[in-house]
Amino acid sequence: MNLETILTCPVHKTTGRLIAEIHRIRAVQKLIQAADRALHEGRDDILRTLGFGEEHIADLKKLAAATSKSAFPKYVRQNNKRMIRHLRKEIESLKCQLCSDRLTQSSDRPVDTSKGVDDRDAVGPVTIRSATSAEVHDLLMAIK
Repeated sequence: MNLETILTCPVHKTTGRLIAEIHRIRAVQKLIQAADRALHEGRDDILRTLGFGEEHIADLKKLAAATSKSAFPKYVRQNNKRMIRHLRKEIESLKCQLCSDRLTQSSDRPVDTSKGVDDRDAVGPVTIRSATSAEVHDLLMAIK
């Protein structure tokens, strides 16, 4: 499957968007971890580098002191993990849909009755090839 096919296929477009969302959520998780670590070490400079303003840093310090663990509520991380699992299931569902569509297309061929054999059920092995990282990168750039 070439890149043009990937870019025009609605299943691949949707899968690309879901993958991009997973990466965005993972980035948020890493930001939360880095902010918690910086708060624990008392490193306001790292918090500023992460993009937090002075007021937000003060709020985070209060929350971290009050909970003695994380400045971010536990449910935020849990919801992010839950969303990543949900998106992965959606991607798998789309892959199954794509595979099913390919099988249906191959079974929609006209029947050659001249030989008295119906070969519509003679579908060869189905292979689903993962896109290369370059194809995924190009796909994500096209979505923006």
